Amino acid sequence: REDAVTRLMIMGFDRDYCVLETIKSAVEQEIEVVTSEVLMLTTKIRDTSIARDYFRKNTTYLESLVEVYNYLDPQGKLAFIP
Repeated sequence: REDAVTRLMIMGFDRDYCVLETIKSAVEQEIEVVTSEVLMLTTKIRDTSIARDYFRKNTTYLESLVEVYNYLDPQGKLAFIP
């Protein structure tokens, strides 16, 4: 609030613990959260839907890297440098 942050893009490790709790905290503070599961890692061997369901319900959830790219560059001005 001090820096007038209203939106965060969150990615990281571990999806089902650290990332989930960070996102919950931001949502509780009424900060818009943008995230994508493709930007997260997890220690879970089996796929769990608890975190994913929360993300889809409470964040701007981007399904793919293409959606992430388009979100970050909606005007198509960024260029990939090989």
